[in-house]
Order: sequence, then C-alpha cells, then structure tokens
Amino acid sequence: MEEREKLLEKIEVLEFELRETVKSFETLTEILLAMSTTENIESMFCRVLSILNIHFRFTQSLFIACEKNEFKVLASSGFDEKIKFKVSKNSESSLAGCVYNLKSFMTVKNMDNDPRFDKNEFFEQSNSVSAIATYLEQDTTLGILIFYLPYEVSKNLHHISNGLDMLLNVLTPHLGQFVSHLKAIKERQVIQMQLMQSGKLASLGKMSAGIAHELNNPLFAIMALAQNIQRKPLGEKTALYAEQIVQCTERMSKVIQHLKVFSRKSDELDFKIIEITTPVTEAIKLFAPQLRQDCIHVTVNFSENIPMLKCKGDLVQLESVFQNLIANSKDAFENITDHREKKIIIEIKSDENQIKIVYCDNAGGMPKEVMEKIYDPFFTTKGVGKGTGLGMNLAYEIIKQHSGKIVVSTVIGEGTTFEIFLPKVD
Repeated sequence: MEEREKLLEKIEVLEFELRETVKSFETLTEILLAMSTTENIESMFCRVLSILNIHFRFTQSLFIACEKNEFKVLASSGFDEKIKFKVSKNSESSLAGCVYNLKSFMTVKNMDNDPRFDKNEFFEQSNSVSAIATYLEQDTTLGILIFYLPYEVSKNLHHISNGLDMLLNVLTPHLGQFVSHLKAIKERQVIQMQLMQSGKLASLGKMSAGIAHELNNPLFAIMALAQNIQRKPLGEKTALYAEQIVQCTERMSKVIQHLKVFSRKSDELDFKIIEITTPVTEAIKLFAPQLRQDCIHVTVNFSENIPMLKCKGDLVQLESVFQNLIANSKDAFENITDHREKKIIIEIKSDENQIKIVYCDNAGGMPKEVMEKIYDPFFTTKGVGKGTGLGMNLAYEIIKQHSGKIVVSTVIGEGTTFEIFLPKVD
C-alpha cells in the first residue's frame, strides 16, 4: 500500500511537470510569434514581458538597458501608460546594478525588508512586493529583466524563478537574434533617410537656377514698384503699387516655404492622408522654369474625380519621386539631336483599390542593360558631377515603403514609361 502511494505521488509529480513543460512550450511559441511581428526593440520586449506576466502571474515587469553607468527603462508591462520611470544609477542599492555587475539571476522575497535594495528604484511602490531579476546576454549585452509579484504569493517564488530561468535560457538566444535583426533594420532605415536627404539636396542643386528665376522676377518687380512709390509717395497709384508688392512677397514666401518643407531633415517618414495630385503638381512647379527654358511640355491628364483620389503617404518623399523622374527626363532630352517636340505626359487613374500613375516621356528611351540597373544605388549613365546615382534607387525605396510598386518599360529611340501603383484610401 505504501509503495502504491509513493508511485501515485510520483505520477502526480510527473503529470505536473509535463503540464508545466507543455505550458512553457506554448508560452515560448507565443513569444517567438510575437517577436517575429514587431518592428522595433522596445515594442518587442513589451510583448515579451506581457506574455511572461500572464504565464507566471507577475503583476509588473521591466526591461532595462545600461547606458553610461545608468539604468533606463526601455519597455514595461503592467503599468499605467502615463507613468514616468526614474533613471537609476549603478549604485550599491540598485537591484539592476547588482544583477548587471554580477551577471547573475537574483530573487528578492520582500523588497520592503531587504536592506540591500531600494524598492522604489524605478517607480514608487506602495505595496510589499517580491522581485526576480535576471541579466540577458547573447553575443552583446541585451539588458536586464525585473519581474514583480505581490509578497503574499511569494511562497512559490523558488518554483517560479526556476521556471522563468529555464524558459529564458531557451529564449535568450532567439531574443539576441531578433535584437540584432531589428538593429540592422534600424541602421538600414537611418542610412536610407540619409540617402534620401542627399537626394533631396542634389535635386535642389539641379533646381537652383529655376529657383533663382522664381525669386528674381518678383524681386525685380518689388524694386520697380518701390521706386515708383519713392518718386510719388502720395500718388494716385501708390495703394495699387503697395498691393502688388504684397502679392510679390507672398509669391516669394510660398516658394521659400516649399523649399523649407522639401529640404527638411526627417528621421522617419511622415505618413498622412494626401490627395495624389498634390505631389505631382508640386514637383512640376519646382521644375517649371527649367522646363519652359528647355521647351519641354508637361501634360497632366486626369478625369474630374481623380483630384479626390487619396493615399496614405509622406508628401515630401512622394514629391521627390516625381522630381527624380522629371530630372531624368530633362537630362535625357539633352541628348536628343532631332527636332521632336519634347513631351512629358502624366496620367493618374483609379485602378480598383489602387491609384495608378503613368509617367511617360519621349526622350529616346534607354538600352536594356541600363534599364536592368536603373534601381541600383549609385548607378548612373551621366557624366562626373552630373548625377549621384541615387535618384531612382530612392524613388524605388520610397514607393516600396508606401506599400506600392514601380514598373519601368522603354523603347529605344522613342521614350520611357514608369507605372507607379499606390494603395488607395477612402
């Protein structure tokens, strides 16, 4: 009878351990799925902490990074959204500092009664709590995790800490891989934004003559009108001259404001609901003086309802796409030796749940080997000092970031067509 009871007890323990193993496996699977769908390190750890809180019944948890001997909370779970966490110094009373310096896993049964640590290290706590803290390291330091649970349920603290330790041992290598992957994505995005800024500045350089023309005309008009007022301060036309001066300064102000917006440095895309005709027409406006000077005729075709077509996008970046297309057409027309009428035709269409923009020129087309490399970064057929080789690569990346696509086709001797597809919004 005694042996039977021992056997039943062992079976119960095995059943419990099996249930815990299955539960841990399900939690691990849930965490890996959550990690694979996040876009940055902070949101990834927020989701990981939330899942671990549910699995182990923690009330609150923190992910902490060490920066210049200070500990900062990067992600949290179980807290009010408005909470502002303190920055902790690496001191003797710091639980995070102790775990970081010892590279260890620690449990504190009662933060109130443990003289080693400040229980309000990152936020004010009114209740008695137990804490489990662990150091995450995989190739490079990932950070520190701290989990809190009410002191009243801390009788199972040893069992909880063992389960958490086992789960994190399996999870940490995956966390390291995802952190490295997300850091690489972030670095790539920073480089892309820097290239976009370079591309915008290069475009401004190309447009400088036209911009000077756009500002000089109203400036000369202002000077002439001001001289008229000086000659006859109280003349009959003084009020008219003053009104015309105001109109000229408003025109100049609009040009300058447009340039400020276009050349602004941005660390990320500014997505808003915009009318698709806006980036097209604004790009044409900036190039208008040069297009007139080179006798290039631009036609924009769309039906009455097209101006209301909207997409979600960054106005400045989409404008730069069309500026690059116009700049390339303008440069290509310089190589045309016959007397053809130089044309750029832009059509905007509604195609089911997409907006389709068709951009065509008759600037002679391009060879197949050039078309195949057109989106490669730093590829250019222009002479030294005339092209960066970034324009079409940036255009491709911008359209891609807008969940769209760009397709090119060309006919040697005739011209090139770009079809741009963007998701339509109501």
